Amino acid sequence: MILRASKIALEIFGTLLAGLVLLTGFVAWRLAYEGPIHLRFLKPYVEQALNRPGAEFKFVVQDTVLAWAGWERTLDIRAVGVRITDADGNDLASVPELGFGLSGTAMFRGLVAPSRIELFRPELVLARNEAGDFEFGGKLLAAPAAPQEAPAPEKHRQSDLMAAIVRELLAAPDPDKRTGYLTEAAIYDGSVSIDDRHAGNTWHAEKVEIHLARGDRGLAGSFKLDVPQFGDPAQLSGDLFLPSGGDRFEIKARLKRFAASAIGLVETGLAILANANVYLEGEARTSITLDGQLSLTEFSFLGRDGEVALPELMKAPLPIKELIAKGKVDPDLDLISLDTLSVDLGGPLFELSGQGDGFLNGKATDDGPPLLSAVLKGGGLDWQQVDGWWPESVAKDAREWLIPNVTGGVLKDLIAETRLRFAPGVKTGVTVEKLEGTFKAEQLTVHYLSPMPPIENGIASASFNAQQFAAKIEGGNVGNIAISSGDLLITGLDQEDQFIKVGGDLAAPMRDALELLDHPRLGYASKLGLSPASSTGDVKTHLDFDFPAAKNLSFKKVKIGVTAEMINVGLQKVMFDRDVADGNLALVLSQNGMRISGPLTFGGVPMDLQWLENFTDDAKFKRQIRAVGTVDAEQMAAAGYETRPFLDGKSGADLTYISFADGRARLDADLDLSDATLAFEFAKWSKAAGQPGRGKIALELRDDHIVKVPSFQVAAGDLKAAGRIEFEGGKPVRAVLPALSFGRNALKDVSVGFKGDLVDVAIGGGDVDVEPWMSDDGPPKDDATLAREENEPQRPFRLVAPSLNSVRIAEDRSLSKVKVELYHDPMWWDVIDLAATLPGGAPLTLTYRPADGGIHVLNAETSDGGAALRALDIYDSIKGGDLKITGKVKDDEPRRPLRGKLEAGHFRLLNTPFFVRFLSVAALTGLVDVLSGEGFYFDGATARFTKTMGLIEVKKFRSAGPSIGLTSKGNIDLDRQKIDLEGVIVPAYALNSILGNIPLLGPLLQGGEGEGMFSATYKIAGDLGEPKIEVNPWAALAPGFLRGLFTEDIGEGDAEDAPTAPGAGSHK
Repeated sequence: MILRASKIALEIFGTLLAGLVLLTGFVAWRLAYEGPIHLRFLKPYVEQALNRPGAEFKFVVQDTVLAWAGWERTLDIRAVGVRITDADGNDLASVPELGFGLSGTAMFRGLVAPSRIELFRPELVLARNEAGDFEFGGKLLAAPAAPQEAPAPEKHRQSDLMAAIVRELLAAPDPDKRTGYLTEAAIYDGSVSIDDRHAGNTWHAEKVEIHLARGDRGLAGSFKLDVPQFGDPAQLSGDLFLPSGGDRFEIKARLKRFAASAIGLVETGLAILANANVYLEGEARTSITLDGQLSLTEFSFLGRDGEVALPELMKAPLPIKELIAKGKVDPDLDLISLDTLSVDLGGPLFELSGQGDGFLNGKATDDGPPLLSAVLKGGGLDWQQVDGWWPESVAKDAREWLIPNVTGGVLKDLIAETRLRFAPGVKTGVTVEKLEGTFKAEQLTVHYLSPMPPIENGIASASFNAQQFAAKIEGGNVGNIAISSGDLLITGLDQEDQFIKVGGDLAAPMRDALELLDHPRLGYASKLGLSPASSTGDVKTHLDFDFPAAKNLSFKKVKIGVTAEMINVGLQKVMFDRDVADGNLALVLSQNGMRISGPLTFGGVPMDLQWLENFTDDAKFKRQIRAVGTVDAEQMAAAGYETRPFLDGKSGADLTYISFADGRARLDADLDLSDATLAFEFAKWSKAAGQPGRGKIALELRDDHIVKVPSFQVAAGDLKAAGRIEFEGGKPVRAVLPALSFGRNALKDVSVGFKGDLVDVAIGGGDVDVEPWMSDDGPPKDDATLAREENEPQRPFRLVAPSLNSVRIAEDRSLSKVKVELYHDPMWWDVIDLAATLPGGAPLTLTYRPADGGIHVLNAETSDGGAALRALDIYDSIKGGDLKITGKVKDDEPRRPLRGKLEAGHFRLLNTPFFVRFLSVAALTGLVDVLSGEGFYFDGATARFTKTMGLIEVKKFRSAGPSIGLTSKGNIDLDRQKIDLEGVIVPAYALNSILGNIPLLGPLLQGGEGEGMFSATYKIAGDLGEPKIEVNPWAALAPGFLRGLFTEDIGEGDAEDAPTAPGAGSHK
């Protein structure tokens, strides 16, 4: 039974339900297609439900309708043309349409009370006061509105109505009140006008929908609306919740198509974003008190494909490919915190985090202008974009230098921390309180000193702060010059003026390095006279430039520092037309000067170099070069300076060359001659290697030509000399030596003049040693040598010594009180004038001078011929006797023979090895004993001779004394060192002379003048040092008229009489 009854009940319920569905469907179709159904009979019940006793306003309903609200809510009872009046019946507001639902619970209790109220198409007003707080219907959410003296606008009245409804929802449920059953409220298709007195603008929201529902936990709801002024349009939706007993709505909002520029329009402190042309979407969480005060807001936004223009800071907008922002806004503390702001600028990627202090109310917590503290990270920035994005007011001078001079590169790994103070209104400028960071860069192109070649392909790591910017260059090149490391420093970023330092370590071929230094902006190679094209070697250089960051920079303001290591350097024609090779040098250079030091080979000569070059106009000198080295004669010859035979072997040299701006220069040389061989054949002096020796000389030059040698000193072996050399027309004209000593020579007031080819020597006094010239005859000369020398000119010279103390001829042979004048032209002797005192006190004079008639005349005379011959180291075995030699030379006669006559009287012939040998060969041993005693006495001697070049032809020599008589004729060849003499020796010459005086018989017995009845013929021939002596003893026994059978006819060959008057000519 029960089962059957249940089945019948279910069938009846199903039938009723199906009928209800059909009825509902019919009503829905009717309302949807033909409009609402008027239910005017419900009007009083609806007014009763809406009005509560004692309320400050009253609802008056024009009509009541049944409307289709969609399948979610299906049927709705709505009041149409609702007016709201005060207690006196005056209209306060009107709502086009109001929907509601009635509480079933209230109906069971006999009350008609709404459980749900819905406002359709209301126009509401939301106000934001100067402090930034929101007001809704005169803050009706917090408390009932105060009575208004004047009627409020219609939109404000509608807002008051909505505020009253919200207050009822916030109130605790009250079963005794009709509004105590209200649990839901909503707005559909409404509009909101936002009166923003804080920002000074009015905003309008459309398509506003708000849903509020009271539950056990509190008041919950949702909202959505469109704001055309905030986007395209901006779409705002979200949820809100007010916990039971709470005083703050918790709001979670969602944004779509929200223009970032609207942020600046809402918050004047963020007006800098007014030109941000990018749409955002995202979420925000916040809370708002019942009296309209916002609290901490957390947000997360995403934006794509736009740009942000900051014309007050940047020249170019930031292209936004994608933007992600997360942060918080705390209006209580006036802080805006960015947890992260990631920006993709279409290649460059940046991430910003930081905090804004005071941007909401215009004053930071320290009472100063708004303050932005941020950390920026990023990379991939092309330097070409920096110009547009570097704020022109930040480090202005540094910007003006870097932007035009860094023309390429990519920045990466940027980390920057900054603190910026924004002046009121923002547009007046930004103050940098803190700025520091680091980044890396590559592919840099840096014009460190325009228009010089730039650094290319640069790699750098940089750091910066508010005071300076520093970059460490890790690679790059300037043309063919490789940069291994470098530095860029910009200081004074917090000062009015900034200064820049650029430095780098470079490696390059010598040619490229010199071309860089020779750039027109520098011109150093040209100043040094160096040609980059003719240079070889390699250079490692550290280069520094220091200058102010000025747009129009003059070179005078640039400080330059260069240090370099030059390896295996070669330079052509550096100085004195000589080359440099094998140089391993260190260089230090600045804008004031340069120093080069190290070993090199100059003109083939190895040396250590120190080169100082001044570039300033007020410097003491322009250039100073010191070269120290050891050089041998072969190296000097290879360099073009042949010093042999005068200087051979190795010499140490310390040379200092100084030049001045006016063209003057000075060269000082300090020479170590200890290991050198010195030989001056013309002075018959030499120094062997190993003997101490030093020399010093100073040269004054003008335009690289010697104009004076103000001093020189030589101390080598026994040579000591000091003096100066005078120049005229770039050529030496005189050497002056106050003192000169070498060997046994000690001279003073020596002057050596140079007039054309003539060497003009003057000696003021002192002692002269001529033994080296007298004793060194040299080896015999062959015919070819004599033929060459006969026609070979020599350098002419003149010697004048008016007051010599002595002239040494040989050991124990000297002249004193000597006055001498000599002159030799290119071919012949022209003047010989000698006056001296012999050791015994006798005077000696010798003159050979030109005379009238084209001849030269010889006159030599002394009263002590033996002393003269001994002093002149001609012959030691004659004592006493007058001596006179005369002769003449015809200047136009070939080979200029000197024909002369010798006359001597009253002398003795002492023991002499040669004469002893001669007498011994002649078997006159008895006479040897006489010779070894007091010697032979001779009444005199005469001879006639002809001297042609080195050949002396004796035509007749006669000398006789009581013991012996001699005749001789023949040749003495001084050049070939040969002798060929023959003659007669007459013993007991006095007796033979008596026999010769017998009339008629005497001449027959005597044989000839100077011969005797008993005499021998002889012949002396062979080498001059060891001649062969031959004597014919049979001739000694033959009468004079028969002696010719044993000897050749000598013949007289009288010489021409010697002239007695001077003439003109010369002799070799």
